[in-house]
Amino acid sequence: MTYTIGKVADMAHVSVRTLHYYDAIDLLNPSYETASGYRLYADSDLESLQQILFFRSLGFPLAQIKAIVKSPTFDRREALEAHRTALLERRKAVERLLAAVGCTIEAMDKGETMDTTTMFDAFDERALEEHRTKYADEAKQRWGTTDAYVESQRRTSKYTKENWKRIQQEGAEIREGLAALMGRSPSDPGVQALVKLFHEYMNSNFYACSFEMLSGLGDMYVSDPRFTATYDKVKPGLALFIRDAIKIYCTANGA
Repeated sequence: MTYTIGKVADMAHVSVRTLHYYDAIDLLNPSYETASGYRLYADSDLESLQQILFFRSLGFPLAQIKAIVKSPTFDRREALEAHRTALLERRKAVERLLAAVGCTIEAMDKGETMDTTTMFDAFDERALEEHRTKYADEAKQRWGTTDAYVESQRRTSKYTKENWKRIQQEGAEIREGLAALMGRSPSDPGVQALVKLFHEYMNSNFYACSFEMLSGLGDMYVSDPRFTATYDKVKPGLALFIRDAIKIYCTANGA
């Protein structure tokens, strides 16, 4: 299903101007364009917008959000779990405020004085702030090492819509190419050529990906069930096949 920019703005409770801005900075681009030039959003675009708004609600700047959600290792399910934890912390803070307001009203009605040792407890948001800080640090670590994260953010902040379309297409072609060769050994020259292409793809588009980092990325495809599920959707067993092929490639190149 597709949606006009006005419809998306109404559904997401954001302005059309905001969506235009997200498009201009290549944070969120509509997937389709009609012959008459109208931009249309797909369901997958709405999922991306929801993720962006979650990060915004936690105080992340747009440049940081872009680096995270555009990272090749970004995991939407994991991000949602972290968002839920943050929202539960926020709910606790709101409940404390509501309780404090109620107690204050009750004290006023009775002509009593509030206990000065506890009257400001509801404004203590240190736990929530600690979680925000912890989550920001974990986001950097989870979706790339610190140096790689900074480098990825620097590069991707300059990408245009055309750049992202090319990058997404190249990534899909590499995955599909590897899936098509799963009947061969991971050490097959054709398979290894695609792994080399994937290595160059990471180096060119995101960050300087050492052989050690590339090997770790391959391990993550198998050790993290969420990544395994993502790759195995292309073809069952693809995650393990890519991991094995990456190991052979890195070993052959002295990693």
